[in-house]
Amino acid sequence: LQMEDKKIESKEVFELFGTVDRTTLLKLIETILVLENKKSIDLAEELVKSGKDVEELFKGMLELMIDLSKAKIDLEYKKSLQIELSSDLAVLDKIKQNHLFKIISKLQDA
Repeated sequence: LQMEDKKIESKEVFELFGTVDRTTLLKLIETILVLENKKSIDLAEELVKSGKDVEELFKGMLELMIDLSKAKIDLEYKKSLQIELSSDLAVLDKIKQNHLFKIISKLQDA
């Protein structure tokens, strides 16, 4: 994205709208999935205190959880998601599909 002569970085767009980039969301989701409760709470608190929009945070988490669930069953999709997130998505090997569905359901209710 470019505005006049200045290139706008994606980080600036995320800050402007109070949204969270997917790499940061993945870090939060990973701590939740492996039950690192203190780390999860600390990271979520840090995001909220930094001005992130809570509604957008939940929406982003829901979208990424759906993507992770799809990656769990579709190897090609997993490969593309690994590239996008610069992650090996090893967390998917540690959890069951129904666990992902339960979290998705909770996020939809929020």
